[in-house]
Amino acid sequence: MNNPLRKIFKGDTIIWTVFVVLILLSVLQVFSAISYLAYRSSSYVSPIQQHIRYLIIGIIITFLFVNVRWFRPTTKFFRLLSYFGLLGSWGLLLYVLTKERIGDAARFLELGPISFQPSELAKFFLIITVADMLDTESCMLAYIVSRIRGYAFSFNPKQQFGVILVMLALTCVLIAVENLSTALLLGGVIFVMLCLSNVSWGKIFTLLATIILFMTLCWGVSKLIPDDMKSNNKVVEKVVGFLHRFPTWESRIVEFVKSDDETKFQITDKNLQVVHAQRAIARGGIAKFGPGTSIERDYLPNAYNDFIFAIVIEEYGLVGGVVVIFLFLLLLGRAPAIAWKQKSSYATLLVFGSAFIIVFQSIINMAVSVSFGPVTGQPLPLMSKGGTSIVFVCAYFGMILNLSNKEIKDENLIEIKDGKEDDEFQILD
Repeated sequence: MNNPLRKIFKGDTIIWTVFVVLILLSVLQVFSAISYLAYRSSSYVSPIQQHIRYLIIGIIITFLFVNVRWFRPTTKFFRLLSYFGLLGSWGLLLYVLTKERIGDAARFLELGPISFQPSELAKFFLIITVADMLDTESCMLAYIVSRIRGYAFSFNPKQQFGVILVMLALTCVLIAVENLSTALLLGGVIFVMLCLSNVSWGKIFTLLATIILFMTLCWGVSKLIPDDMKSNNKVVEKVVGFLHRFPTWESRIVEFVKSDDETKFQITDKNLQVVHAQRAIARGGIAKFGPGTSIERDYLPNAYNDFIFAIVIEEYGLVGGVVVIFLFLLLLGRAPAIAWKQKSSYATLLVFGSAFIIVFQSIINMAVSVSFGPVTGQPLPLMSKGGTSIVFVCAYFGMILNLSNKEIKDENLIEIKDGKEDDEFQILD
């Protein structure tokens, strides 16, 4: 007997389970952790209503990926759109850098009542375009070049790596100006995708050496930036202004790696978040069941976002923390099984890229919450209160679910053959 729910919830059951459980936990946990926002807005309902609205938008996008043909990531339309989307995201990232900074960083773009981060858009489209570039048999960009030139064209390994390197460098640099952790996260995901592809290890090690050199250069530049960034020369002031986040990155790293001394027990502006997160974890114990009983949520900045994992442990104990970790590990463990069943390297790498971006971000968030890493601004995927991040995490889940659906063929693969122009390009079922 056919299950009517399977007609709607298409795709891998385990991925659906992880997705639904994370959303349910998100509503419960954000509602518990928004006391600070509720106080500011004079309403305990308004912040959670906003969170639920974003969740609903994200869920709709997930279902669109699963059930609507034009949202299938294997279609030519979707792969072509990703290149235009990446170009558009670069323009938005440049534009947002000219906007007034909010909270010492310019990351959001306001469009009427809607506020979103162009960096999330850039992450999304870069993963898709890199997966397409690494598919040497049916690369959409090669298909476009072939159409323009009138004969079969394919990228050689050097050209392939060069295009990917340019896309990665432009995207990460534009993001890193205001959000270094997101740029490093994205670079790490692309690096792993390259390791899983046919790119030679020589090129991969070259990329790794370049990243290390770049980070070393950034550290050196941070030492040269004056405390007072104001200058009589407007050009100098503008250039130095683009580097205003460097001292922040340096102070966070220094705060994380500094040796133990008596000052670590003193709460300052620099360690305020870390200390209250540690207190929240210490109060959690082994097992508790107390949603809404957190004390540190009233003192911990961004308890509903960057440090929500600490609040999870405070209210549900170590058992609650392990459950959340298990959900993300389940996603990571299920991704290879889905990826290996794909008919193209593009679809395989897209599954891996989508899973890695979610899991790696969760690892960073949880590591910061338990003081295993310097403070960053990475939310816990689906669990943290947010807008743009939730929508795009749902989109990643939607792509994985779409590609895990046995009823959907890996369609619209591009095959470039020698011969007459009319016969060169065929769409395979």
